[in-house]
Amino acid sequence: MLTPGNRLLPLEETVIADLPSHADLTRVMDAHPMLCNFGYGKSSGARFNHDADRAALADNLDQVRTAYAWLRTLHPAGDRPWPTSYGLKHDGERAGIGYVTNGAMIAAAYLAGVPVRIHPDSPNPGLGVALTPPKTPAPDGSFTAWLAGHADANHPIGDLARDAAGDDCWPTTGTDYRQFADHFAEHTASESAWTNLREAWEAYSGHPAPSDDGDEDEGP
Repeated sequence: MLTPGNRLLPLEETVIADLPSHADLTRVMDAHPMLCNFGYGKSSGARFNHDADRAALADNLDQVRTAYAWLRTLHPAGDRPWPTSYGLKHDGERAGIGYVTNGAMIAAAYLAGVPVRIHPDSPNPGLGVALTPPKTPAPDGSFTAWLAGHADANHPIGDLARDAAGDDCWPTTGTDYRQFADHFAEHTASESAWTNLREAWEAYSGHPAPSDDGDEDEGP
């Protein structure tokens, strides 16, 4: 669950205990006069009316509350890439919260204490949350720690290292080749990815990667 910390803006000093009220939403909107249902800023559409869109957001408390409750179940992004408010609203819809406007997601983020990074010339600020918890740090001497040391290399092991760093489900604490092979099988890894894994494991361990009928059946 999202916990206080890493806050960027004064409004984030207070996280609403239950669900936001109209007064809470008004407080956020007063502090951010460019915030509206469209997002943060004005649309270039000929029919767009910023004042009317702000009024629509002010009447959109139900969606703000829905987004707020969902955001409170997420995790701090930390040093991981931040999703945009627009991308996150679609993540929420796929998670089953229903439709919410971009502006409702942004307002909810302020109310939930989520760090917000406003991007110039974009209605979609970055929000400092992640759908998954941060990965457990790789133990010293582990395959994943060894792999991280090759992240800048311009060869297949470097490709695998970069893929592992961006994979929130990577078995960071794995100590056996089978754990990584199972991960690849579960995520239907490509033939080249399997080749990179075997090459990396052999370079790390000094022994051939295990290969039996079960491994070959799980590969591409």
